[in-house]
Amino acid sequence: MTYLEMVKRLVSELGVELESKVTSVTVTPANSYGTTTEFVAKCVRWIAQSWLEIQDDQQDWDFMRTKGVFDLVEGQAQYEIPLQVDLADYDGLRPFVAPVQSRYILIADGAVSPMQRNHCYYVQPELYFGHFDRLEIAPGLPYRYTFTSNGCILFDPAPGKDSYKAEFRYRRLPQEFVEDTDTPTGLPPKFHMLIVYRAMGYYSGFDETEPQMARAVRLDKRMMNKLRIEQLPEYMVPGNE
Repeated sequence: MTYLEMVKRLVSELGVELESKVTSVTVTPANSYGTTTEFVAKCVRWIAQSWLEIQDDQQDWDFMRTKGVFDLVEGQAQYEIPLQVDLADYDGLRPFVAPVQSRYILIADGAVSPMQRNHCYYVQPELYFGHFDRLEIAPGLPYRYTFTSNGCILFDPAPGKDSYKAEFRYRRLPQEFVEDTDTPTGLPPKFHMLIVYRAMGYYSGFDETEPQMARAVRLDKRMMNKLRIEQLPEYMVPGNE
């Protein structure tokens, strides 16, 4: 569903206005409470806020992950990821996870056919800068990385070729609804009603409608549980099968 379609569905569920009268998410609130335009304006805000809340509910939603890639420069060990990938929706790195919980990204060599991809494993900063021997190492194929205090990714050793590329997954910034035609990025259509159910809870709290609140909470919880089961990764604990 689009942003507008979700608002129309919400006003229909709540009975605050005829669905056919809601033609845009651009609604000027009325000057007094109790008018239909005031309710619709609130519905628009509640849908937008509900979508932001759902996105922020978990850091590891699969539907908020996507893949990124950027070129490495020979001899340059440190990179600011958002500048390298030029992605306005970049939030944070979400590396691949091996069966034993080792986090890694991939280093691909574009000069080799077929392209070779090698694991580059994450090392905690306190180990990277503390326990490891930080003597100067000649540039080569990066096999470990960490993050600096200012959030830059740091490779070890520094890339030995300009043909290396870093391939990784990252979490997108939460999407904000703006236009009538905006749709929930990445969220499977079968879960779009979750946004409506969450917004119903806002209305129920505002109008102090206990039966409506109970219904909204029940529907929200049921669908949110399904979303968590389907859209959160399964992790293996080392030593367990």
